[in-house]
Amino acid sequence: MPIEQNIPSAPSVEYSGVNYLTSSQIIKGYALAQKEVDEELYGRYNDTDLGVMRLMEELGQKKATTSVDYEHYEEDFNREIIRVNAGYTVAAAVTTFTVSSSSPDFVFEYPPSGETFYPAAVTAYGTSVREGDVLEAKVGAARYFMRVGTVTNASTTTFVAELFDVTGGAATFAAGLAGVEIFKTGRIGAETGNTPKGLETRLIKYQNNIQIIDEGYEFTSTSMAQESFFGGDKKFNYVRSILNTRKRFDATCDLNLLTGRKITSSSSAFNEMLSSEGLIPFLQNYSNEVTYTTLTLDKFNEMSLNLRKFSAPDKVMLLCSASFETDIEDLLRESGGLTAGGVIYDASKGGKHEVDFGFKRFTKGSIEYNVKSIKALTDPKSLGSADSPYANYGMVLPTGTVESFDYGKNPVTVPAIRLRYQDVPYHEEGYREWLTGGSGTPNPTDTSRTNKVNMVKHVGFEAFKPNTMGIFTK
Repeated sequence: MPIEQNIPSAPSVEYSGVNYLTSSQIIKGYALAQKEVDEELYGRYNDTDLGVMRLMEELGQKKATTSVDYEHYEEDFNREIIRVNAGYTVAAAVTTFTVSSSSPDFVFEYPPSGETFYPAAVTAYGTSVREGDVLEAKVGAARYFMRVGTVTNASTTTFVAELFDVTGGAATFAAGLAGVEIFKTGRIGAETGNTPKGLETRLIKYQNNIQIIDEGYEFTSTSMAQESFFGGDKKFNYVRSILNTRKRFDATCDLNLLTGRKITSSSSAFNEMLSSEGLIPFLQNYSNEVTYTTLTLDKFNEMSLNLRKFSAPDKVMLLCSASFETDIEDLLRESGGLTAGGVIYDASKGGKHEVDFGFKRFTKGSIEYNVKSIKALTDPKSLGSADSPYANYGMVLPTGTVESFDYGKNPVTVPAIRLRYQDVPYHEEGYREWLTGGSGTPNPTDTSRTNKVNMVKHVGFEAFKPNTMGIFTK
């Protein structure tokens, strides 16, 4: 005879004829039955959401991909610093420099690299030198002004330079120019000169992968008799377990999006595995990193200067742990010229004055920092644990989108960060859940009397313009 359904007084999800509720149905219906459930099973630590996926979803930044990898291109500077090697002729007004392959300090370059300014290049930096360019260099008190003559691209890039003015030194090249940042200030050419060779702005390729993340929960077929509804005696126990499994799964996805790293091991064990680079490694590899031992205002000055130098917006989010947020409050409260927080007049509370010791927003170096602590960096059972370095990190991101301009000076916006999910059949935004097992499933897959909920998500992370981002690391 069929099992009689013991329906609770306030069912949250209508019985569908199949004794299985997906975790998505449970999450949607849980709020309606929350009071009945929570009175019997109380969540001591509230929601386990770590906040990363939710942040990007709240920003509305997500996009499908049909492949396991995805990419985009970003244009580099259309100007470039030049460095030269030692070994040039000194005490002469004309010399031949060999361009160093050392990259400038501010190249926010994603691997794989290799794109160059134009095909004749030997390095990605030497090709910005052209005949007729005016270059300036400073060594000590001396400033050298030179015109570029013949440029040769062979096994190395070399160019002839002739001084036409010097201040603060002898009218010949001195030692000490190796490794110095030499920058272009213009061009000098004769009236009968020729058009110079063209330069292409280097394209920097971003590439990342979808990561396949899975989870499961096994149970006996007997419990299927009570799982169509929330609340009451034994029925919600299994429901709660699936709910907890889904929440744990979402937290795992959050941690992957935050800390995921590309696989660099040559072990064959990883041959068929995909890994997606997460937000924190992305910031450490490519953005403006400021390290600190003790958080000081000078560190915010350093970050603000870098952000302004490399075209960041004047308003940014500072995502951090609760301890980092407290360090900011202490720093600002104890700094000279600042009092201990602000005094707030709240008319809704009878006009009482309250003291606010927090600093949720502050401006330093013309950059407005909007401070927000996220649970992922504070959670004592993962990234906020006692020995975790992540609890001391502060991530600086543009608020929502980053902006560029086309040749018509029309704004072109892209998300600062966004979720990427693989558009797989029968998946909802990269996520699928299904039931396998024996007697408790509508279509048994084996002869056992156990059943398993299977969860999988195809998800990744993508970011644009790391020059507009930063990270504080301790």
